[in-house]
Amino acid sequence: MSFEEEEFEDEFGAADQGVGYFMEQPPDDGFTVKDSGTRTEYASGMVRDGAKVGKVNYTRIFDGVMAGRWARHLTRAEPKYPDVAPGVPNWTLADSPAEQEDYRVSAARHFIQWLAGEQDEDHAAAVYFNIDGYETVELKLDLMAAEEDQA
Repeated sequence: MSFEEEEFEDEFGAADQGVGYFMEQPPDDGFTVKDSGTRTEYASGMVRDGAKVGKVNYTRIFDGVMAGRWARHLTRAEPKYPDVAPGVPNWTLADSPAEQEDYRVSAARHFIQWLAGEQDEDHAAAVYFNIDGYETVELKLDLMAAEEDQA
């Protein structure tokens, strides 16, 4: 039996009869595809939504040097703070006000060290890391509070 003839089951238990299979009825996940009403057509024939205004362009964070420095900072710290599971960084476990405060204090310390010009480590990247950690915990705390309010 060739690959194209093999039968596979997808995560919803629907049988896939090989290449080109599409589920007849996708599960309702509540998402929609936003539409600006404008289109951009490329020479290949591909058509995309044409609106660029009002959409966040996440690639802009890579225009400066900090994205690379932040990534290197996280990579250098990985042996000291290993992932708790594949693809689950240690720092993402934080979910309490005490851990959030630790991020705040560390961000302030690294900011002062950056202002002072200390070069013993990348203090600017450490500021980014700690602010991101703080804000990530803030979101988690808000979501936990909302869940408690609904219970």
